[in-house]
Amino acid sequence: CLEQVLKGSGYGDVPQETLVIADIVIRHFPSMRYITAGRSMYQRPEGKDRLSLGEATELWTGVYTSARPSNWGLILNVDESHTAFYEEQPVLDFVAKTLRLNNITPNYSLRDSDRMV
Repeated sequence: CLEQVLKGSGYGDVPQETLVIADIVIRHFPSMRYITAGRSMYQRPEGKDRLSLGEATELWTGVYTSARPSNWGLILNVDESHTAFYEEQPVLDFVAKTLRLNNITPNYSLRDSDRMV
């Protein structure tokens, strides 16, 4: 059935399993190189490309890919994708930002009110 799709025939009766296999094959190598979230792949932004969203998160841009049958054979659909990731940072800094704590040090102990957040 995959051979029919690649040749452009059998467009209307392509089993879903055939498309799933094509998706897996197409996405295999890129998924080893990029960070995947759902069906999208992202590359960590560097330097001036970083866009903070606040709350210790930043915007990442990536691509969504999927294999689709067509009258011309199997085509690759590629769309731009955006999502929020937590900023890369030490855990202590993340806790301080999330709890809006100033002057946090390695010996800092949380108040009971901070633990309830």
